[in-house]
Order: sequence, then structure tokens, then C-alpha cells
Amino acid sequence: MAGTIALQVKYADGFNRKTAFVSSDGLDTNQVSIITPSVSVAQPVLTPTGYTQTLINASTALVIPPDATMAVISVEVQAARWRDDGVAPSAAIGMPLAVGSEFVVTGAAELAALRFIGQVAGCLLNASFYR
Repeated sequence: MAGTIALQVKYADGFNRKTAFVSSDGLDTNQVSIITPSVSVAQPVLTPTGYTQTLINASTALVIPPDATMAVISVEVQAARWRDDGVAPSAAIGMPLAVGSEFVVTGAAELAALRFIGQVAGCLLNASFYR
């Protein structure tokens, strides 16, 4: 019986496929092709919407631009504490944020709920906002 059989082998990485064509008498016809699909991922585009630097001596909420959905927040001079449940932190209660550290918050509701306080007087909070 004459004809060609196509064999398909899927590699462990899941991307490369090798297809070999074998004649019906079992001989390899040396027709081999390697297919490597191309995958592209769109990068998110961040648009700056504002920046603020605030001296914090008491529990403080961020002044958030109306269209902001993300913020990068950092602390200078003195350590701070923060809460994201809308409750005011104190100098001893809340998540600690060391001088020089930064974190990212996403979501408009999450940004609105953030509250900060310096662990001692003179904490400087920097926030860059994006949408």
C-alpha cells in the first residue's frame, strides 16, 4: 500500500513540534520541519496622572488624582505605618514601611482606603499616580 504517514512529536516545552514524513514501507523520506510559534504579549501602558509629596505627622489619606488607578509610594526621612482598610494607623499599629522602601497599590478603591502615619514626626511620603 503506497502513501505517506505524518508523525507529530510535541516536545516537553510545549512549543516546538517536529513533523516527520515516513513512507508506507517504513523508510524516512527526510522531510522534517520544525515549527516555532511566535507569542507576543502586549505591555501595559501606564499614564502618569500626578505626584504628591506629603509631610506626615498625623494619620493621613493620599490626595489622589480623580483618574488614578495605581500608585507607587515611598517613604523618606522617617519610617511610616499604613493601613488599607480605611482605619487610621497609629505610630505603633499598622503595616511598617521603612525609610527608602516603596510599594505599589492598584485599584481606585484600594487607593482611597489607604491611610498613613509617621512612626515619629517628620515622615515624608512620596506618591506617583498612574492610570
